[in-house]
Amino acid sequence: MNLSADLAENKEKIRKILPVKQSFDVIERELNIGGKKALLYFVDGFVKDEIMEKISRSGLSSLTEEEREVLRRASRR
Repeated sequence: MNLSADLAENKEKIRKILPVKQSFDVIERELNIGGKKALLYFVDGFVKDEIMEKISRSGLSSLTEEEREVLRRASRR
């Protein structure tokens, strides 16, 4: 899939592939990282809730190295 610089366009493309509205397990979060809007998609249950809460509140920079490792392992599944 080719993504563009347009976040809304990318969101639409991703929603055509992932069942965001049909499945409670696929979670979509809009974030602000370094002053830029971003989208984060994850499967509920594969990532610890407290890590996702930290990301939602303050972005990836607030994570500890251990929490980043949990995300890396989850993304490899």
